[in-house]
Amino acid sequence: MGAIVTELVIVFSEIVGSTIHDIDPTDPVQLMDILGTFHFVFGFLLISAGFLTLIVVSLSSAWGVLEALDRYTYKNTVKFLLSRSPP
Repeated sequence: MGAIVTELVIVFSEIVGSTIHDIDPTDPVQLMDILGTFHFVFGFLLISAGFLTLIVVSLSSAWGVLEALDRYTYKNTVKFLLSRSPP
């Protein structure tokens, strides 16, 4: 489900980016003018995609490291994730 949502956000971003002609996509004021009231939804989707990516990458790297070390248990996974969270 997370992969589908992330891909939908990426596709939406590409659609928005391809329709912008003379606008700097890094300028939030210009983007807000183009998107109108939809800019709130776009911002929420970008924040959600970033958070989702953070969780997916953390979980997959925890699984990979612990599996390679032959220490893959629930307890070790929680410890590994908590040790990575503060940075």
